Amino acid sequence: MNIGIDMMGGDFAPLEAVKGVQQYLSNNQHNLFCIGDATQLEELFQHHGISSPFFAFSRCTRSHWIP
Repeated sequence: MNIGIDMMGGDFAPLEAVKGVQQYLSNNQHNLFCIGDATQLEELFQHHGISSPFFAFSRCTRSHWIP
């Protein structure tokens, strides 16, 4: 199964989304596509010690978002 997550939306994003991914990966092995500012996300993932072969970053800018 592949799951895409908007990492930049919601209250306290992207930090809370990163924490959610960390919790999810501790119990699951589905592919996650973390959509958002890859530079900012990579820093947070490194800071929280998150690494897994089951996730990837997908860059997206506002010009690609559909309101």
